[in-house]
This record gives sequence, C-alpha cells and structure tokens, in this order.
Amino acid sequence: YTGNGGTQNISTSFAPDFVWVKDRDNNATSHTLADSVRGVNNTINSNTTGGQYNNTTYQYNSFNSNGFTVTDDNGGNYGVNGDTETYVSWNWKAGGLPTINTEGSVPSLVSANAAAGFSVVKYTAGGAANVGHGLDSAPELIITKNIDASEQWFVYSAATGLQKFLGLNTTTAATSNSGVYTSVTDTTFTNNISSTSRTYINYCFTSITGYQKIGSYEGDTNDVFVSTGFQPSFVLVKNVDASVSNWTLWDDKRGGTNFLQPNNSGAEASGRTVTFDALGFTVD
Repeated sequence: YTGNGGTQNISTSFAPDFVWVKDRDNNATSHTLADSVRGVNNTINSNTTGGQYNNTTYQYNSFNSNGFTVTDDNGGNYGVNGDTETYVSWNWKAGGLPTINTEGSVPSLVSANAAAGFSVVKYTAGGAANVGHGLDSAPELIITKNIDASEQWFVYSAATGLQKFLGLNTTTAATSNSGVYTSVTDTTFTNNISSTSRTYINYCFTSITGYQKIGSYEGDTNDVFVSTGFQPSFVLVKNVDASVSNWTLWDDKRGGTNFLQPNNSGAEASGRTVTFDALGFTVD
C-alpha cells in the first residue's frame, strides 16, 4: 500500500492478530511489528535490540475486522503511513483476544490459530520458563523478543534443533545454545534466556499441509528447488552456516526479484531471486 501522510484503513479481508510492516522505499525505516496480545499501540522492530515502545498517536491505530488502521508518525524512523511512501504488510490470523494458558509451569497469554499453525504467546518469568503455546503440535519455528529491555531477538528452528539458535536482528550463523530453548513439545516450550524476570513475546509456527511449511535446504552453485507442497506467498530464509549472512524475505505481491532483510532497515533491493512454483519455490 502507499502511505497518505494521514490516517487510512488497510484491508486484509480478515481480522489480523500479527501485523508486520516495512517501508519499501526508505533505508532508515525499521520493520514495525504489532500484535493483538501486546495491544495495537505497542510495537517492536525486528532489526533492533530495543524493547517494546508505546505510541497511541502514530503508527497502528487499530486492528479491524477486515484489516488495520495506520497513522503517519511525522517522518520518524518507525513509520507505517508516510506520505507517498510505499509499504509492504504481512499479516497473520491467530485466535483474536488472548486467553490464559496454564499448560506450562508458567502461565502465558495466548492467541492461537491451531488450524493455521500459528500462535502469539506472551509470558513473564526469569530463568527456565515452561509455557503453553496453544498449537496442536510442537512449534517448528519460535521467534522470541524481550519486550521490557534492550536484548537481541532469539529464534528457534527445528532445522537447527535445540542445540542452536538464531538472532532475527543479527547476521550471525546459528549459535550454540547455552539453554535459550531447552524443550519444545506438542503443548509447551521452555525458554531460559535471563535469570532476571522479563516479559517475552513469542511468535510460534508449525507446518500445516498445503498451507505453511518450515524446513531447511542445502544451497548450491546452481538453482535450488525447495518443495513445500503448495505455492507459497511468503518466503523467509537465513543461512545458518555463514558467520555474516542477512535474513532474506520475499513475497508474491512484490515479486520474487525484490527482497527485504528483517535484520536491517534497508529499503527493498534486487539481485537475489526466488521463483514461486506450484509446489514450492526456486532460489537462484
């Protein structure tokens, strides 16, 4: 969508519970993320270590039954509706307003859409925290952020296992896990990030046949076809071996030749190409 410098409603055709927006034109505008568990005015940035910040005047005004409302932030670096700026928005449907989940040793606030393999989980704890995630099977991808203070993002992937983790805001390879994620089951997961009590938001994903796929592949000097079993609309990739490698994100609305990088504020670029196929995608 294109920003108008004021207030506008963005249509998604459903009520989103997780909204992620990036200015495609601006090299200084952060990725801005909001969800229905933390509340529409509380945003975080995938490319920074900063905690959650609250803005009741600008950015996201509301989550609606068919989309969300955005307002200009007067030219700031976290804008989602700057005049004539072009934006991309990725949206997920969880379970609406959160409920208390007591399946773990620590209660969590959860908005879950088990049919879509996605949930938003918030909890407060220090040390090892075992929390319910609300899905029908073990998450294969968990993206975690401390929202109280400055701290890196942590990412669990079934492809790298409990032995390693990634950082959404970093370029580093998968790092040996010193207890960050210690257990992932069909009902709960366990984080052990800080001995100090902190509040964490977690975005949990698991594969759903014909809809969503979390996995891994080996790169090659030639094109590589990655099978998902359906034609994807959103592809997020990270090289887990290289010590300096950006995350790369494509979608079928912007086209497979245009990518963004969740770990930095850079504008949309080209040069790394994905082709969306009927049963997966091909990386050049």
